[in-house]
Amino acid sequence: MNDHGIFLALGILAALVACGLAWIAALLRVRAGQPLLEHEPRRDVPWGLVDLLIAVVVLMGTQLFALRVVSNMYGINLGPDLANLSPEQHGALIVAGAVSTLVTVVASLILVMLHTGARVHEFGFDVRRWWHDVWRGVAAFVMLGPLVYLIQFALVQWFESKHPLIELLKANPDPYLFAVITISAVVVAPIAEEYLFRVLLQGWLEKLATFRGGVMEILFGGSTDTSATTGVAPHAGTDEKRPTATDDRTDDNPYASPSSMSHQPNQPDAMGEVTGGWRESVPLWPILISAILFAGMHASHGPDP
Repeated sequence: MNDHGIFLALGILAALVACGLAWIAALLRVRAGQPLLEHEPRRDVPWGLVDLLIAVVVLMGTQLFALRVVSNMYGINLGPDLANLSPEQHGALIVAGAVSTLVTVVASLILVMLHTGARVHEFGFDVRRWWHDVWRGVAAFVMLGPLVYLIQFALVQWFESKHPLIELLKANPDPYLFAVITISAVVVAPIAEEYLFRVLLQGWLEKLATFRGGVMEILFGGSTDTSATTGVAPHAGTDEKRPTATDDRTDDNPYASPSSMSHQPNQPDAMGEVTGGWRESVPLWPILISAILFAGMHASHGPDP
C-alpha cells in the first residue's frame, strides 16, 4: 500500500471512530434524560402556498430564458445530441443553469419579504449564532456522514450510480468544465436546494401541520406585522405567559431554520377565544415529504435517492 492508500485508510478509520464516539455521547445524553437538540420554538413561517408556486414558476422561467440565450450565443441545438457538445458549450449551459437558479433564490427571497414582511431570521439566516450552528452541523455530519457513505458504498455494488455532471466530467476531463461543475454542484445547488426544500417547502408544511388560522393565510400567507394584536395566549389553570406574535423576542433562539422550530400567532377559535400559542413540537411528516420530493429529483441517479 502506497502513502496515499495509508492516509486514506487512516482517514476512514478516524471517521468511523469519531462517528462511534459521537453516537455513544448521543446515547448517553438520551439515557440521562436530555434532548439531543435543545427545543427552539418559533412562530409559523409567514409565507403561503402561493409563494412556493411563484418560486417554482420563476425557476422554470429563468432557466428557460437562460438556456435560450446561451443556446443562441453558442449555436447550441437543445435536442437529443447534447452529448456531442464541446466542453465550452457544456460549461455555458451549466453556468446558465447556475445563474438562473441563484436569480430564482434572490428573487423569491425579495418577493416573500415584500409580500409577507418576513424578516431575515425567519428564513434561517443569522450570523449571531453562526459558531453554534456550525458546531451542530459538524456534529451531525460526524454522526451521519460515515453511515451514509457506508450505505452508498454497499448499494453501488448492486446499483450503478450515475450523476449526469459526473458522467459529463468523465467524458470531458476539461479544467474549465471541472471548475463550473464544481461551483454549480458544490455551491449553487446546495444553496438553492436548502432554500426551496428545507426553508420554503418544509417551513410551509410545518405551518400547515400546526396552524389554526384561516385557509386564506395557508394559501396566500400573511404579513408578520402583528402590531394590531396584543396580549398573550391564556393557558388554562396556570398563570404562565408565553410571548405572542407581537413580541420581537420570539424565542430563546430566533435564528434557527423553520425545520427546527415552530410557533404560531394567537388565533381566535370559534368561540372567539385566543387559543394559539407556542408549539412545543411539530410532526415528522413535513420533513418526510420534503425529503421524499428531494430524493425523487435524483430518481435517475441509481441508489442516490
